This record gives sequence, structure tokens and C-alpha cells, in this order.
Amino acid sequence: MRDLFTLLDPNWTGAICQTLPDGTGCTAVMGAAGVPSVSGGNFTLTLDDAPPTQPALLVYGTNPTKAQGRGGYLCVGSPKTRLGPWPTVGGGACGGRFSVDFSQLLTSGADPALQPGATVRAQFWYRDATGASGWS
Repeated sequence: MRDLFTLLDPNWTGAICQTLPDGTGCTAVMGAAGVPSVSGGNFTLTLDDAPPTQPALLVYGTNPTKAQGRGGYLCVGSPKTRLGPWPTVGGGACGGRFSVDFSQLLTSGADPALQPGATVRAQFWYRDATGASGWS
């Protein structure tokens, strides 16, 4: 499990939850680009420095937690939504990456939790084939 960040918070400064190396030694990084807005715009969540060709999930919700999970920490509390899986792309030991266009979900109105002013926490999980738990 990877970084947590606060979405829809203009004071967001980075990760809140600790990132741990996976079984291959990669320490993946979650990032964001654009402006999170329910009224439109572009907002993309990114996963970088992960092993390539591994299934990745995006988990998001409005409640924080920090619970020991499978190979790391679960930092998105219940209720939470999972999107994916999608394969990471790229080459090299830690060259895997993936991005999710979160603006489509924000503007669709499909999730009633994604309202103006809401603080949303998000985290990527990806398959860690060489790790003890199988997930990172």
C-alpha cells in the first residue's frame, strides 16, 4: 500500500501515511497533477517507481485511518471505494507507473461523498509478487 494524500484540500502538502519499500526494493510514490474540483478541470493521480506490469488499485474515501495492512499501512478508512485493477506500465526494476484521471469521477456526481469541500484520502495498492504478503 502506498502514499496517502488529501484531495480537495487547498493546503495539501504531501504524503500523510508512511511509504514502505516492497519486496523488490521499490519505494513507490503517489502524486497528483491539476486542480481537484467537482465543477470541472483536470486532476490526475499518479503512481511512480513501482514494479512494472503489476496490477494496481486506487482506494479512496473520506475517513483517515492508519492500520497495519498487507505489506504496509492502510490509510484510507471505511467507507472506501476501490477502482481498478490496472497494470502498471514502464520498464526497469522500479520503472512502473500508472495514472488515474480522477476529474471524471469528481465531475460525474456518481459518488455522493465527492462533494465541494470534502477531504478525500487516496492510496494506491499494487501487486508485490516477491513480498511476504503479495501486496504493497
